[in-house]
Parts: sequence; structure tokens; C-alpha cells
Amino acid sequence: ARFARDERLFLDRTQLCLRFILAGVLVVFVGWTIMHPGELPLVSVVHAINLLAVGAALLLLRNPARWTFNHVVGFSAYAVTIIATGTEGVLAKDATTPLLILVGMAVISATVVPWSAWWQAGSVALGIAVAIWTVATVVPKPDLFWVQNVGAIAPTLVATIFICRALGRHRAARERAAAERESREEGLREA
Repeated sequence: ARFARDERLFLDRTQLCLRFILAGVLVVFVGWTIMHPGELPLVSVVHAINLLAVGAALLLLRNPARWTFNHVVGFSAYAVTIIATGTEGVLAKDATTPLLILVGMAVISATVVPWSAWWQAGSVALGIAVAIWTVATVVPKPDLFWVQNVGAIAPTLVATIFICRALGRHRAARERAAAERESREEGLREA
């Protein structure tokens, strides 16, 4: 029963986060299209790819018992969004907004999605790599300028791994307490 609850919670929370991403990308896509008709069509293509990837993931994520599949599909859609965020920054020549978005997504994934700290660490590593690429591409001079920008967000990104782990431990402790309570209640019913 406990594992089934964990599977259901993971699926529900992953779907929720993917809906957040879908809504956010859709708003940006529509806003960009209205505000920049005909400008930088590659940004619109990146938005569309991101929408398709997240939409496909939402269609695939149906069965909570498919634990590994759900993790891989959810993470993959999130990875596409991380990469799309940096790509949009490069195409729009914006080295700041993508970094803020990456931090926000990392905090949300760490606090909402009940996955292990290893999944969070993978997303953080990808986020840092994308942040370096984005800043280094948009602001190539002075050399190593990206260290300043990425260095400013890296502690927060890394902290999300520890937040994820602490929340996982908290969920596990609550589950243990609930199981112990159920066991005691069952024992009292039998007595």
C-alpha cells in the first residue's frame, strides 16, 4: 500500500509540474508571437518543440505502477525544458532570464516532485551546463564571464538537491509514522 501511494504521489506531482511547464511555455510562446511577429522564428520553433515534448509526456504518464518509466519520461520532458530555456536565451541574446527560470524550475522540482536526490542532481547538473552554455554564448567577452553569473546561481541550484533529500526523508518519516499508527489501530481492533 505504501509503495502504491508513493507511485500515485509521484505521478500526480509530475503531471502537475508538467502542466505548470506547459502553461508557462504556452504563455511565453503566445506572448512572443504577438510581441515579435516574424522575429527570430527559431525561438518559436524551440517553444513548439518544448510544448510537444511536455504534451507527449503528459499523454504517456498514465499508469502510476510504471515507476521507472514515469521517472524517465518526466525527467526527459524536464530536460527538454531546461535545454529549451537556455536555447531561447541564446536565440534572444538574453543571458539573464534563462538563469532565473532555471533556478525557479529547480526549486519547484525539488519541492514538488517526490523523486530522489539523484534525479534532482541530474537536473541540476544539466541546468548548470545549460546556464554556462547560455551565458558563454550570449556574453563571450570578457573571458569566463559566465563564472560570475553561473557562480551566483550554482549554490541555490545545489541547495535544491539537499532540499529534495530532506523532503524525501520527511515523507518517509511520515509514511513510517502512518504505518505504525495503522498497525497499532489494527492491533486495538483485534484486541
